[in-house]
Amino acid sequence: MGSRTQVAGKKHSRRGGVNTSNFERKMKKLQTVVPGGHRLHSNEELLIHTADYIVSMKSQLMVLKNALFYKVIKNIKSESKKAIAVIAGDSDSTANLKVNGFIINLSQM
Repeated sequence: MGSRTQVAGKKHSRRGGVNTSNFERKMKKLQTVVPGGHRLHSNEELLIHTADYIVSMKSQLMVLKNALFYKVIKNIKSESKKAIAVIAGDSDSTANLKVNGFIINLSQM
C-alpha cells in the first residue's frame, strides 16, 4: 500500500503522488536562488515571485543586449569615419583603426 517505485528519476507512491520531500527540497533551494525568496512562506507565493523574477531578468538582459549593440555600432561608425579620413589623407591622426578591441594598421593597406 505505502510502498514506492522509481519512475524516470522520481519517486512515486503506488497511489500516484510524487514524493513530497523531493518537492520541498527543490522549493527550499529555489528560496535560496531567487532574491527575497527566503521571506516567502507559501509555495504559491514563491512560484509567483520566481516567475516575476524571471520576467525581470529577461527584460534586463534585453536592455543590456540593446545597449551593447548600440555601443558597438556607434564605435564602428566613429572609427569608420576616422579610417576614411586617414585613407583619403585628410587626417593627421594615426593610421591605426581600433574597432572593438581589434587594431588594424591602415598604413599597410
